[in-house]
Amino acid sequence: MDSIGPGPSMPEITEDNLVESRGRVLWQQVQRYEQMWAIVEQRLEWDRDLTAPIDVRMLEVGRGILRDQAGLYRLGRPAPATEQEEDANAAVDRAALVEENLRELESRLRGSQGQEAEPGTAAG
Repeated sequence: MDSIGPGPSMPEITEDNLVESRGRVLWQQVQRYEQMWAIVEQRLEWDRDLTAPIDVRMLEVGRGILRDQAGLYRLGRPAPATEQEEDANAAVDRAALVEENLRELESRLRGSQGQEAEPGTAAG
């Protein structure tokens, strides 16, 4: 079994090389998650082979690893728009759409104000 240790020494990450180091840090993080998952997977298989009760703590650790790794790969985020969707959105003139909705709202408000005033004038 591979030993889990600090791994190869990495140069210090500073503000100056933060963007350059992102890929290397992500790689190292994924590698460490893979090492942890290997241990959890081995333990779960061992419990299953011996027909022993599965260690719930290992299930929780494994679930946490998978959740964190999904966050690294941004699996919980919506998929980016396709070119067809972007073209359809670009064809919509948003300013004209907002203006049209405002006019419609103003006309409804004026209409509702006029309806409220009529019963008062008929009674007076």
